[in-house]
Amino acid sequence: LDYDASLRSLDKEMKSICTNSGGSFIDIANKKFDMDDFYDIVHNTPKGSARLGEYLFDELVSQNIIEQLK
Repeated sequence: LDYDASLRSLDKEMKSICTNSGGSFIDIANKKFDMDDFYDIVHNTPKGSARLGEYLFDELVSQNIIEQLK
């Protein structure tokens, strides 16, 4: 079984459920990461954690999620 294909299938379903329920979905799978952003295929290095945090923050701002929480 293709692990990446499985994750993308799950992401597609989660995005559909979230958006159809009036929620938000942040697609991190399509963001660019480098090999040295990870210790292994799952766990981020400090550099990778910083990059992930920047991606999340940018999406929280662009989708107006932060304002909705106020």
